[in-house]
Amino acid sequence: MLQKNENLQVIITKMYYLLIFALVIGMMTIGFVSAEILPVENIGGGQGYYDISSNPEGGMVIFDGQNKGTTPVTVGVSSTGSPGHTISISKAGYNTWSTSKFGNPLEGETIYVDADLVFIPVTEPPTFYPTTVPPTMIGGGKGYYDISSNPQDATVIFDGKNKGLTPLTVEVSTSGTPGHTISISKAGYQTWTTSEPGNPFEGETVSVNADLVFIPITLPPTTIGGDKGYYYVTSSPSGAAVSLDGTNEGTTPVTLDVSSTGTPGHTIGVAMPGYQSWSQYYPGNPPAGSTVYVNAALSPSYQAGNIQVMSSPSGAYAVLDNGQYSLVTPGTFSSVAVGWHNVRVTKSGYQPYAIDVQVNSAGTTSVSANLAQISQQGSISVSSTPSGAGIYIDTFYQGETNKVIGNLATGSHTVTLKKAGYQTWSTQYTVYSGQTTYVNPQLTPVSNPTTGDLEVTSAPSGAAVYVDTNYQGVTSPGNPLDVVALSAGTHTVVLKKSGYNDYTTTANIRAGQTVQVVATLAPSGQPATTASVQITSDPSGADVLINNGYVGITPLTAQNVQPGSSTVTISLTGYNPYTSTMQISAGQALQINAALSPIATPAPTTKAPLSPLGAILALAIIGIIAMVGFQRKM
Repeated sequence: MLQKNENLQVIITKMYYLLIFALVIGMMTIGFVSAEILPVENIGGGQGYYDISSNPEGGMVIFDGQNKGTTPVTVGVSSTGSPGHTISISKAGYNTWSTSKFGNPLEGETIYVDADLVFIPVTEPPTFYPTTVPPTMIGGGKGYYDISSNPQDATVIFDGKNKGLTPLTVEVSTSGTPGHTISISKAGYQTWTTSEPGNPFEGETVSVNADLVFIPITLPPTTIGGDKGYYYVTSSPSGAAVSLDGTNEGTTPVTLDVSSTGTPGHTIGVAMPGYQSWSQYYPGNPPAGSTVYVNAALSPSYQAGNIQVMSSPSGAYAVLDNGQYSLVTPGTFSSVAVGWHNVRVTKSGYQPYAIDVQVNSAGTTSVSANLAQISQQGSISVSSTPSGAGIYIDTFYQGETNKVIGNLATGSHTVTLKKAGYQTWSTQYTVYSGQTTYVNPQLTPVSNPTTGDLEVTSAPSGAAVYVDTNYQGVTSPGNPLDVVALSAGTHTVVLKKSGYNDYTTTANIRAGQTVQVVATLAPSGQPATTASVQITSDPSGADVLINNGYVGITPLTAQNVQPGSSTVTISLTGYNPYTSTMQISAGQALQINAALSPIATPAPTTKAPLSPLGAILALAIIGIIAMVGFQRKM
């Protein structure tokens, strides 16, 4: 019996050593496995991802200083690791693209990063050939000024030199002394003068047209009989029918001869379809051999039209030209000027709808907006190099870069950027539920331009801008409105704002150049009964309520706001609402820019799972306790 107990004691002792040996081996194994599996940058927590692509593909990705391969590539990071990451993408023949991302993706979240790489053009060294340069040209190629006038045959003085009669073309050196003064004069008309900055590009033709203003002449009555005098009749536009004392005499421009001593006094009429008829009585007769110059500036005779707006569901808020007029659908905008206009239809909880429509004389244009309900939403963060480009999401103006646009339905959206002097950029992106899609293109300057651009600012801001009767957008504080790709020539620019007189000017657009229009709006002088409020937010796309009445989404300009105490509420899913109560006076033009703050999300508390090391220790302890109990029984 004693021998048996001694043998059992030996067995128990060996089991102790075996358990201790297993414990040591288990700890060493866990240490090696942990060192092998956990990367340095993952400091606890789950994983999020950066999905990195480029255009063109095959760009080398450097993520936090480490080469991660070529695009497209997905990089995993710890959602609770060191926040903030630097990403650069390079490819032979293209400028290196880089960006910084703040924080980390959430566990399981994917942040999309797309780089539009900018090609580096290869410039061949120029080959110079000996040339003989005329003394009047100061180097460079040749450009041209095409100069005309209404009426024609006016004298052109170019930089102090007589160049002949209109129409004519003046040739200049593209690299000569920049800037030219052009003066056009004709007997019976006011002298017209303009200054042209810079020089035309090589081979470019800059069009200059002068509408000369007639100086009215009152002639004394003369006796009947004698030689002839003349009326030279022009019109703007030309090609209008001319009558003299009720008799058809042809179309403008035309010369009418009358007896200088005939029956004194004549009525000249000018008519053209689509324009109001023009007539003028001229007493007496032109003296023998002399000419009286007559110019008729015709006014369009179109009638205003209407825009009928319907939506599904109804009860949506429709805005014409970003706040000039508004209604609740279904409804009709009446007495709308002929030309292109923008209609925005919004309803809380639905994807906004925007469309450009043309209004014809005395016609009715119909707009039917099928609004899509937003069940899941995300956002797009849009930046650009250079910044300050106008952002359009599915044709809906959202402000200027750099900006975050929220409240977007999941799915595909078209992002368009417009900036004076640069090519219009447009690409489709996918918005994912609860995520932010990042867009950061490098804008490309316009090369070999055939069109020009316009930058419009106003004081106060919030004015609707029309070019040649077509709506272009609204001026905003701090940044000009970019109107791009206008044809070379003269364009009429009109700014409209409630409570102010319309501002009208002309802009002479030249290919490859940007013309700036700075408008100071004058109060209308009529007693104001309402106010206007220009509202923006960051992110944009937020719902706006004034005194609990829905008026659209940011950015917007609310016209005809009633004076008194008003509460403005701006709300966006995932952000704390912005509320401001203010006393509004009639005639005020107010601005509100709400910086929305994200709603703080409490960090989830989860019970840590039992580690492999803890499991081994627990098993060892259980084994020891079991053996001690077994030994005591023995």
